[in-house]
Amino acid sequence: MTSRKAPMKPLLSGLGVTAALLAPLAAGLLTGACSTTPANGTLKPVDVDCGERMQSCDGLCVAIDSDARNCGACGKKCGTGLACVKGACSLTCIGGLDKCGDACVDVHNDAKNCSACGKACVAPSNATALCSAGMCTSVCQMGFDDCNAKPDDGCEANLSSDPLHCGACPTKCGTPAHGKAVCTAGKCTIASCDMGFDDCDKDPTNGCEADLNGSAANCGKCGTMCGMTQVCGGGTCIDSVPSCKALKASNPNAGDGTYLIDPDGPQGPIVPFKAFCDMTVNGGGWTQCVSFKNTIGEDIDCNNNQKWFHPCVDFTQWSGKEVMVQLRDQTNNVVYSGYGTRPNPWTYTNLTSPGDISSQYDRGSQHPNLVMLNTGHRLTISGFDANNSGWGGSWGNGYTIVVATQPCYACAVVLAAMGFKSTAPSTPCQPRYFQQMSAAHELMYSANGGVSTNGDAPLQPQQAFLGEMRFFVR
Repeated sequence: MTSRKAPMKPLLSGLGVTAALLAPLAAGLLTGACSTTPANGTLKPVDVDCGERMQSCDGLCVAIDSDARNCGACGKKCGTGLACVKGACSLTCIGGLDKCGDACVDVHNDAKNCSACGKACVAPSNATALCSAGMCTSVCQMGFDDCNAKPDDGCEANLSSDPLHCGACPTKCGTPAHGKAVCTAGKCTIASCDMGFDDCDKDPTNGCEADLNGSAANCGKCGTMCGMTQVCGGGTCIDSVPSCKALKASNPNAGDGTYLIDPDGPQGPIVPFKAFCDMTVNGGGWTQCVSFKNTIGEDIDCNNNQKWFHPCVDFTQWSGKEVMVQLRDQTNNVVYSGYGTRPNPWTYTNLTSPGDISSQYDRGSQHPNLVMLNTGHRLTISGFDANNSGWGGSWGNGYTIVVATQPCYACAVVLAAMGFKSTAPSTPCQPRYFQQMSAAHELMYSANGGVSTNGDAPLQPQQAFLGEMRFFVR
């Protein structure tokens, strides 16, 4: 008996796939509808049933409400940083950023949106606004700084041109010698020099260092050098002159300054020397023979400066009979100036006193050859080797210059100059027996003649004059 086999069911039907579900697939295989890349590169809907919330784009079911590659329509892509929301490309900020307008920003460091959208930081003068940790701040622009530490006026200092803050806040351009300073490109330079001066070495630290009226290396202008036997006078190179008085006579316009003096001419034994000429006081023509600058220390050395007034005695051998004594303070202002005519020739031993070396201390009776000054005061000078002992004798130990208001043994003194210790060669470096005398008392001054040691009176600290004494002949 022949058995009959049961008919076979289709394989796909066993998998639950019906003909209705296969029909679209079959149609696609036959028509090419499954191709996902059309000729023009644009996805198009394909007749595929994707349900109510999906749409078929070239056979693929996509959610056009949220698919950034097909946002609202097949093939409509959203740009970088944009998301598809309800079928429209929309800005969505991630990573801690906030949406401010059409941009994602970090409100912790965005100067236009600092701590909140629209809250912009305002930059003060010469500064750039910044936002740090949600707080507005600023940084100075290059070349500016906040030197006064006042936020309200911003970065007020222009470091390129501000002479008070040149290159940096603490750098102040000082006043150069004989000139005016300026800040250029952050460096202190010299803006201009006073008349008669120039910055010939181009070093701003020493200002307008060249005296064009008296510099032999820069006479009249930078680089003009005078010859070996010349000096610069009034900006002109001139040959040596016999004296300042002779120079004034030949050149009335010659100003104060250092000149080359040759008292006995080129053939004489005196070697030409440079000396300061005062061309102003009482018609000018004064030749300086001594300049003594007094400090708190011992400036007239009792061993090596015993002859400190010798040059003035020497100058009187070829100059006229007029003499002048000046005091200048530490700022070079003239504090005292008196001139007069000496009645007799001077020697190292005898100047205004004809007495022997032990009899020149009494400024009243022992100095009959005194010089009466135009100030009404009396100028007396004890000799180089004058020597005596005791507090009274100390007024006559070595060269001692005294200007007094009246003939007095040891009082009424306006001006006095002497070594702190005796400069007499027979008793060098012996102390002077003045009460409370210090090294600063080598030069003393009292406008009303208040210096006195009468009765062993002590010297006063305020009577010490820290400045310069100048002595001239004419």
